[in-house]
Amino acid sequence: MKPLGLKGTYESLRSANGTAQHLLLSIWGIVAAGGFYAVGINNLHLVAWVLASLLVVYTTIWRGKWCLLWALRLDVIISFIVLAEYLWIEWDTGVNTLVFFLGRLAAGGILCLHGLYLANLVSRQMLEYKVFVEQEATDGAK
Repeated sequence: MKPLGLKGTYESLRSANGTAQHLLLSIWGIVAAGGFYAVGINNLHLVAWVLASLLVVYTTIWRGKWCLLWALRLDVIISFIVLAEYLWIEWDTGVNTLVFFLGRLAAGGILCLHGLYLANLVSRQMLEYKVFVEQEATDGAK
């Protein structure tokens, strides 16, 4: 499967394909990393999260589905690491503000689940494309 490029990304966004969801996940990853900044999370983890989210943008536009799949998986893993570190800090120090705790817990959990969903979606798209190509090859041989 070919990379979309800028024009293909624009067309994909207009037709409501999965591209919009991939870009939205990466934007929310960057925003959420900023939301976790002030609570004692290791800065290296937050920088890695931002870079992984930017990698999702890059692979969505300029790389194929295989690279996008692994970028999404990396983003989910780092999201989970940050969420686990946050929960550990809150457990260790005690929950200071319940509203902020629940908000960050919900944001991290939704980002992890949405990322897993998108990785599964890309994996299914790759498999469907493979079946389509094989079917075209067998139909062409007849």
